[in-house]
Amino acid sequence: MEITCLTSPYGQYPAEHKPPMALKPPPTPPQKPAPTYPPAACESPEGMLLSLLIQPRASRNAFVGIHNAQIKISLTSPPVDNQANEALCLWLAQAFGLRKTDVHLLSGHASRHKKVLLRGPFPLLAQRLDSLLSGKLAPNFRL
Repeated sequence: MEITCLTSPYGQYPAEHKPPMALKPPPTPPQKPAPTYPPAACESPEGMLLSLLIQPRASRNAFVGIHNAQIKISLTSPPVDNQANEALCLWLAQAFGLRKTDVHLLSGHASRHKKVLLRGPFPLLAQRLDSLLSGKLAPNFRL
């Protein structure tokens, strides 16, 4: 009786034997996740939480766009005696169609980086924010 041999990358082996199992590559080390930035707007139980970057003493009040994962807003008010904070709350209330009491400055009272809570239904606020940032809906009012 003659035994036939098959050729494989691992050498010769008899036909009645199974080929050796392929070697598995070593496991790759876990990769560090990409850095994530806080979202500019997120849902909260009471409404919408905005992360803002304020530019005081600008030539006009406007939504500038997204800057470093924050919504950049320019205001004409100077940052003196809480004027810019009050103007921001009033301007956001008018832009989103809310009462002034529905806009709360949570942090950043003396900083350009602010967290603001808008009280209201999140889907409606998110739709309004998209319209404001895309330029489809421009707030046409002055303080």
